Parts: sequence; C-alpha cells; structure tokens
Amino acid sequence: MLKHCLVALVLAFSSFTSLAEEAVTKQHQQPLINIDMTLDLDGMEQYAEQATQSLESISDSLQAIVDNPNLSEDQKQALDKTINSVNQLTLSTTQTLRGLPNALEQSRVAFKQTSQTLMDDLQFKLIVVLCAIVLVIVLALVAIYLLILKPMQQTLVRATGNISSMAQSIQITAEALKVSTEKQQQIMDFIETAETKPKA
Repeated sequence: MLKHCLVALVLAFSSFTSLAEEAVTKQHQQPLINIDMTLDLDGMEQYAEQATQSLESISDSLQAIVDNPNLSEDQKQALDKTINSVNQLTLSTTQTLRGLPNALEQSRVAFKQTSQTLMDDLQFKLIVVLCAIVLVIVLALVAIYLLILKPMQQTLVRATGNISSMAQSIQITAEALKVSTEKQQQIMDFIETAETKPKA
C-alpha cells in the first residue's frame, strides 16, 4: 500500500513539475512586463532649434562686437574665446539632443533585459519553493504513515487477534459450563430418582 501511495505521489509530483515547466516556457514567449518607452522628439527638436538659434544669435552679436574697431586687442581676444565657447556649447547641445533617441533605446533594451531576467529568476525561485513544499508534505505524510499509522495498524491487528482469542476462550468456557450443567442436571435427576424409589 505504501508503494502505491509513493508511486501516486511521484506521478503527481512529476505532472506538477511538467506543468510548471510549460508555464515557464509560455512565460519566455511573452514578457511578463512590457514597458514601451517613447520620447517626444518633436519637442526636443524644437528645443534644439531654439537653443541653436539663440546660441548662434549670441555668437553673431559677439562677432559683430569683435569687428568693432574701437575694441582693444585684449578685448577682441576675450570675445573670441567667448565666441568659441558659445560655438562649442551650440555643437555639444545639438549632438546631445540628437543622441537622446539612441540613449533612450539603449536604456529601454537594458531595462527590458533586466526586467525579464528578474521575472525569470522569480519564476524559477517560485517553482523551487513550490517543489520544496510539495516534497516536505510528501515526506511528512510518509513519516506520519511510518511512525503513527503503521504501528497503530499493527496494534489494532494484535488487539483484534487478542479479542478473537478471548472470544474463543469464552466460547469454550461456555460450552464446558453447559456440559457441566448438563452433567450436574443428570446427577440431580439420578439422585431424585433414587430417592423416590421405594426401598425394598
């Protein structure tokens, strides 16, 4: 009987494991969390154009000041440095804004991979925990059977055998008592018959 129970538990456990593997396979086909990250490029382009135009306007104004003949040579050099700085700022701002979509795409891909890895880890750990719980339950049931139910069954079988032996003993005693009572009755009948006979 124990073998049948263990075989049934193993079959149930293996079917549970195969169902869990199917669930994991289906989850691999579709991401658990699907985040769509988009960027409003129109707004960024407008900002980039405005910033570029503003910086170019500043650069042109500074260039006009540099061309003024009333400036000293030191002032012209300082203004040239300022114009170069403004031009570099314009260039770096434009490059940064143009690189935003690529940076966003890379961040989106990295986030998707990280979230998928996290979900896979969680699913695997959940399956391991469920399998461990099922295994603990099976071991507890086997231990209960071996430590409590089987000894109790043996005790009940022995008690039933003892009761059967007592019943047989009582039956034998009752039969012996019946035979003894019949013999005693025969003796009593014989005595009465002997007493009632006239003496010669």
